[in-house]
Amino acid sequence: MKRLLFTMIVLMVCVLGKAQDTIIVSLDLPGSLETTIAQIDENAKYNTASLKVQGPLNGQDMMFIREMCGVLGLNTKTQGVLSVLDLADAEIMPSDEPYMSVYGIDYTSHVNEFGPFFLYNCDNLTELTLPQGISVIDTMAFAGCSNLKELELPGTLHEIGMGAFINCNKIQRLIVPDGVTELGIGAFQRMEALEELTLGNGISEIENSIVVMDNSLRIINLGFRFLTFNPVVFYNTPTLEQLNVDENNPYYVSVDGVLFSSSLDTLVTYPPAYPAEHYVIPEDVHTLAPYSFYNASLLQSVDLAAVNVVDTMAFFQCTALENVTGGEALTTIRFGAFGVIMGEEPALAAFHLPASLSNLDGGAFYGNYMISPDIDSDNPYYTTDENGLLYTKDFTKLCFVPGLTESFSLPETVTTIGEYAFTGTLALPEIYLPDHVTTICDGAFAFALGTEVIVLGNNINKVGTQVIDYCVSLKDLYLFTQDIPDDNLAEYSFLDESGTTMEQCVLHVMPGRTETYLMKKGFYSEGYEMFFFADIAEIDSPDKIRQVVTQQQMKIPAYYGIDGTRRQKLQKGLNIISLPEGNIKLGVR
Repeated sequence: MKRLLFTMIVLMVCVLGKAQDTIIVSLDLPGSLETTIAQIDENAKYNTASLKVQGPLNGQDMMFIREMCGVLGLNTKTQGVLSVLDLADAEIMPSDEPYMSVYGIDYTSHVNEFGPFFLYNCDNLTELTLPQGISVIDTMAFAGCSNLKELELPGTLHEIGMGAFINCNKIQRLIVPDGVTELGIGAFQRMEALEELTLGNGISEIENSIVVMDNSLRIINLGFRFLTFNPVVFYNTPTLEQLNVDENNPYYVSVDGVLFSSSLDTLVTYPPAYPAEHYVIPEDVHTLAPYSFYNASLLQSVDLAAVNVVDTMAFFQCTALENVTGGEALTTIRFGAFGVIMGEEPALAAFHLPASLSNLDGGAFYGNYMISPDIDSDNPYYTTDENGLLYTKDFTKLCFVPGLTESFSLPETVTTIGEYAFTGTLALPEIYLPDHVTTICDGAFAFALGTEVIVLGNNINKVGTQVIDYCVSLKDLYLFTQDIPDDNLAEYSFLDESGTTMEQCVLHVMPGRTETYLMKKGFYSEGYEMFFFADIAEIDSPDKIRQVVTQQQMKIPAYYGIDGTRRQKLQKGLNIISLPEGNIKLGVR
């Protein structure tokens, strides 16, 4: 009698709900939703557009709701049309029976957890009210709900799982409650309409992929416990205009949407789409943190004011940046600080290096082929020559070659080619290092995109790692030295990650040294059992070549073959050219 009465009440409520275009279902037992819906109307499963569920639900009920939303399993479409779902008065209960299997992993429901893949790919949903008691939104729970317009997260929530909101493309604002202390990898990735994200006071750390490809995100609000982050998290959001932090945060402060350390002596993050073409760094700021201005797309000029340190990649990929002023207090510029991605067109063509500068990392202007640094004559550490090449003050180390340099000769005092010295050069078809050069540092010729031939002199005895990385035009590398000690050779000295050297570049070595370099550290990887060059060949008549490259008395250009024989003109292939002023270079026809 009680069961009959209960059924009649449920049917009456459901009929009332149906008349109002919403079916309201009250459940006593988890797992009974499908049966109860069928009692209302055998066609209700696929005809219901709006549903309110009260009482206990488990994973099997959620899978039935998925079918009502138009999805069976992960991706199979059904005829379901459910678009409005109200679970405010529902409660998630446990079940031992799997509700979903993904790549061989079975998932079961748990108390107060919105489980993995619960509403995955339910793209019919436009409105959703969550159960008020849930504590976890698990992996991919809402991923692919591409038409869901808004979602209020309950205060009981403490964890959001990996990829939970991927491709929720209609949600414009999302507030993460203060109780949430854990955010999974990529929790809010690819939310195309998301404009503002508020992370509550429980979040102390965010990892680098949390908002990747959120190309409408303008504002991120951070709580008072926010402490650590990977800088990538912000430069991966190209539309970001403001970073705001709770005024009670002891670690950071936000000034007009720019993030600083609490002491205001370090600029931490300048949002990539900050709406300013010119920015004056406050005079209290002495350090620009790593990646601080990375990809600041609108920034055209900056005043460094009292800055001492421009840290790693600070202005990297600021392709609109034309003018840098101030900076008379600069002491340190780190790797990539004013660099660009290879192939991008930079705007910054001039840069003044003050007398105070004492630490300039190799690769500070990585890939910026337009830039030609101007050094204060009173600087005791660095200087330039008439061609704009940058050296240490004693002319023993070549630090930087401007990208548009067409030719040059090295002073006889130079013994070292610095880290990433030729990175970004476009106009040098050949590079010749004379015998007084003994050391080649990490990445020295990396990304020298226009270079086809490199000749290393007779006394090279130390080579860093990946010195010809991404030299995509390189056809020939000549090595005149008889040997390089293993202790002075990096494991991957001549590795090119683009793979072009293995496809097209020939290594030319002294007679009798072919076998040595076939299995030598730096030229061959024992772990991967691969040689880094397309082929290895002996240099013919090296003594004649040495005579040619050391001649100084010629008054007109003279042309020689690689075997040292005199030619009347440039011929097809590699040519040695002796210039009137005594310089020697290689030419390829």
